[in-house]
Amino acid sequence: MNKQREKGFTIIEVLFAIAILVPVCFAVIGINFYMTRAADSARMTITALQDAHTVIERIRDASRQGLNRVTTNFPDGQAVPGFANLTNEQIVVDYANPAADPLATTVTATWTDGGRNMRRDLSTQITQR
Repeated sequence: MNKQREKGFTIIEVLFAIAILVPVCFAVIGINFYMTRAADSARMTITALQDAHTVIERIRDASRQGLNRVTTNFPDGQAVPGFANLTNEQIVVDYANPAADPLATTVTATWTDGGRNMRRDLSTQITQR
């Protein structure tokens, strides 16, 4: 008697394929999750740096009326109001010596990213224009 083999996959072949595909799918999902998180973190960092740069530009505009105007409008060690683009965002201006010319200025952006406290500093020299 001639026994004809039916077309299709055996249960062993299907289980073997599943055993290979499941870890690959989990790896792809994990990489996707990680890349999304990294992109969000990068976006937050860029936003914080843009906000800090905005404060530096405001300081430069104020320097046209004298360095005393800068230290009056942007007090040393105090947060600049009006920035809430990120969770718990705060922009703080610090001067090495508020009476110096040029005025060594550091603008610090702090925010919370997924429960972690983040910080970026921008430094510049301001002189009267």
